[in-house]
Parts: sequence; structure tokens; C-alpha cells
Amino acid sequence: RFLAGRAELDPARVGLAGHSQAGWIMPLAATREPAIRFLVTFSGPAVTADENDLYQTLAGEGDLPQRMTDAAIDARVERAGPGGVDPVPWIAALRIPVLWLYGGLDHIVPPRLSAKRLAPLAVEPGRDFTVWTFPRANHALVETKTGLTSEMLRSDRYARGMFPRVGAWLEAHGLT
Repeated sequence: RFLAGRAELDPARVGLAGHSQAGWIMPLAATREPAIRFLVTFSGPAVTADENDLYQTLAGEGDLPQRMTDAAIDARVERAGPGGVDPVPWIAALRIPVLWLYGGLDHIVPPRLSAKRLAPLAVEPGRDFTVWTFPRANHALVETKTGLTSEMLRSDRYARGMFPRVGAWLEAHGLT
């Protein structure tokens, strides 16, 4: 509200950007505050808190190599089912442009399950949801070979093309 009320700012270009757990908070905030006109979510979960916790445990939490395949981890999380905070009702209520960015090697937030959860919402009429996954990026959207946090600390780059894609998305939505 503060930014939208500033005379020197265009209230149509006020939005939120955040990382990780912000993916749960920003949709809720946007459903409550009409001044929020867009969201950019970096590695934000579109699964429940319990699903995310189980995924993180099975995937090694970014500290240890995972012992199961991605498909096996995702299947086990889906079998366990939802629980705890669920962002989907808030996401489903959104009628503003939203960009979700994921790392394919994320061992903290389930990128495939989040994208799967968003897919049916993204195609509903009146929605402007975009989901991009960078296959060689981890939770911090830093390029790695394995997704482990220790490897990220030695990396010298964010996901290739991430910043140009965000810039292009913002420009396409008249937000620059």
C-alpha cells in the first residue's frame, strides 16, 4: 500500500518478488492486498508444508546426495499426501500475473511437484501464470551438477538465462 500510494510510482507496477518460503506467503498477501499487481517467485513451493518437508528429507536437504530417483521421491511424496499449510487455495484465487522459477536440481523445494500442482491452474481462462524450470540449477537457482549446497558455493553463475527471462517477462507485462 505504501508503494502504491507514492506519487512518483506507478501503482500498476507494484508487486512482490521472493524466494523459497515466500512462495507460501506472497500468494496469501496478494489475495489480501489489491495493491499487489504481480508476483515473481524464486523456488517457491506450490505444495503443502508437509509435502515439502518430506520431499526435502528424501532429497537429502541439499546437504547429502539423494538415494532415490527423482521419480521415486515425487511418487512417495504424492502417496503421503498433503498436510499443513497449503498455498493452492491462495494461488487459485490469484488473478494477477505470476512467474514461478525453479531449479531442476532443487533438493529443498520439489520443483516437479510444484510445477505439476500449478499446471492445471495455469491453463484456466483469465490466468497469467508462467512456470520455468532451469534444469541445471539448485534451490538458490545457481548452476550446479548435483544440486548440493556445497557445490553451489563453488559455482560462478546463476541459472543461464534466468535474469534475461525475468526481465523479458516483466517487460512483456509492462512492469519495467
